[in-house]
Amino acid sequence: MTRGRLILILTIVTSALRGQEYCSHSVHSSTVNSSVSPGYSVLQNCYDVKYYDLKLEVTDTSTFLKGETEISFESLALMDSVVFELTESMTIDSIFLDNKAVSGYSHNGELVFIHPEESLIPGSRHRVKVFYQGGQTNNGFFSGLTNRIDNTYKKAVTYTLSEPFQASGWFPVKQNLEDKADSVRIRIITPDSLLAGSNGLLTSVQNIEGGKKMFTWESRYPIA
Repeated sequence: MTRGRLILILTIVTSALRGQEYCSHSVHSSTVNSSVSPGYSVLQNCYDVKYYDLKLEVTDTSTFLKGETEISFESLALMDSVVFELTESMTIDSIFLDNKAVSGYSHNGELVFIHPEESLIPGSRHRVKVFYQGGQTNNGFFSGLTNRIDNTYKKAVTYTLSEPFQASGWFPVKQNLEDKADSVRIRIITPDSLLAGSNGLLTSVQNIEGGKKMFTWESRYPIA
């Protein structure tokens, strides 16, 4: 590479496949373990993720990031709750469901619970958009999001390692390896002296205000 420093964002996005006839927080509040994350809620089986749209502002000096993640999904059952995973070290600034601000939500441990004003009917399509910020308190190799000096090139790097269940360390996600999102878009904003890589194809590099660049990567292959 011709630039001196690198930010590398590697994503492994996950979702869930099967739902129940009726999905209620009061009925299904336990967690399960198989091809899902240790903190996975069975409520996440109530919808199927179709698309992730991530916009992340990061640097090569720390694991702190500002993020916007939109999750497009199809309801598989009558739902009075929408649940996804996000590490508790990330602070949620706001959540929107179908472009409407959500006031009824909670962030308990690794799980975020949204309570729609009206239940979501089976077969309906919806979008959840989450604005958040924060960093990893554990900067180890398997922490999801890491910042360190690369041993080979002796340069500062920030990167992700999401397998198998660390994606929630840097974006809102449903971590079930039996399902795949149909496609993803990852937009990474960095100081203009840096480069950013991710899954898929690099579709654009834009100069934006504040001496920054935005790298847009897209993949239209199923991914988990």
